[in-house]
Amino acid sequence: MEVNNLPEAYYSLLETTLSISREDISYSSHEEAGWEQSYEFEDVDLGNGWVISYPNSQEQYHDKNVLKFDPLAAFGTG
Repeated sequence: MEVNNLPEAYYSLLETTLSISREDISYSSHEEAGWEQSYEFEDVDLGNGWVISYPNSQEQYHDKNVLKFDPLAAFGTG
């Protein structure tokens, strides 16, 4: 089921659930077709000692906990 008005539909829920402000939420859109052929995402520093790192990342985080996230394998698609 598709949700209307994405991503705006979730901002208030994210703000309430995570106790963060709208300004702390960033959003980027990627084309749905063919994304797995050339996807590149920037690592996300969550600001609490954790970083979400993607497969193409060359960054080294010696003083942080790193969650390695591969979108191709995350949801049974790869």
